[in-house]
Amino acid sequence: MTSRILSGAAVLVAVSTLSACGLLSTQPAFDQSSLPEAVKVPAGNAVALETVGVGEITYECRDKKDAAGQTEWVFVGPKAVLNDRKGKMVGSYYGPPATWESADGSKFTGTQVAVSPAAAGNIPLQLVKANPATGNGAFNGVTYVQRVATVGGVAPKAECSPATKGQKQVVQYQADYILYKASSY
Repeated sequence: MTSRILSGAAVLVAVSTLSACGLLSTQPAFDQSSLPEAVKVPAGNAVALETVGVGEITYECRDKKDAAGQTEWVFVGPKAVLNDRKGKMVGSYYGPPATWESADGSKFTGTQVAVSPAAAGNIPLQLVKANPATGNGAFNGVTYVQRVATVGGVAPKAECSPATKGQKQVVQYQADYILYKASSY
């Protein structure tokens, strides 16, 4: 009986120590139930990592496709740092092509599956299907990525005209990138 009490106490001490060190997460996994259907991850996948991307998106003033003489701001690519929920840098996001790279060197690219509007002035929510990762590490086995909780990142309001064609503008943005892996159950 005494050894069971000591074993139970040892487990409590170990759990408390891991929690204090931040090695055991008590934060519930991201809940996608309030998201639009278009950007929900299919069943059979579970949250593997929640990150916050903080960075910039570059746009370039270019000819409007299929509209001679007209111009528009065109998305060129993102560049962001990926932090975990505690603010520790865990990787980066950049493109093209859209690439998520872990600090451990594992990385993957993805293909957009769907988008859904976000609040005015914010880039849309997005669902991306991950391609197989390269390198062994945290991003190996990622199946999907959701971009949610977006802030900023929309095309600039600066003039884009034939006179400014070729000019680039950089806008700041932030978004949560929720990474999923196939469920093991």
